[in-house]
Amino acid sequence: MNLGGAGTNGLKWMAILACNSLYQPNWNSMNRNKPYNSNLHLLLGAATDSYENRNLLLYWAKYMNFGKVPNSPMTIRAAWYQAAQDAYRGNGFTYPITMKFVVAGDSAWRIELDKLHC
Repeated sequence: MNLGGAGTNGLKWMAILACNSLYQPNWNSMNRNKPYNSNLHLLLGAATDSYENRNLLLYWAKYMNFGKVPNSPMTIRAAWYQAAQDAYRGNGFTYPITMKFVVAGDSAWRIELDKLHC
């Protein structure tokens, strides 16, 4: 995976909105075999099945650019987790599974231990 770019305008983060996109055993395999370059800072996804929600990406973009509190933009990671919480919780629907949203990246390129459970 030739992800990212070394230059100023290179891709620095990417979300893969698909079920099990960062499933732990698969990520462990990728981490051992290093099929990616070191230019991408964050890779966001789900470690489980995830349900479609029309508000997830809307909230994520809003929180990264403007924040949940106006004029307080959130980090990419924080906005990802907050958007998932707001999209899936309190919307009147009970999901039959626990969805785990995760972020891989930074210098260690490991999935964080603090996964968000929706």
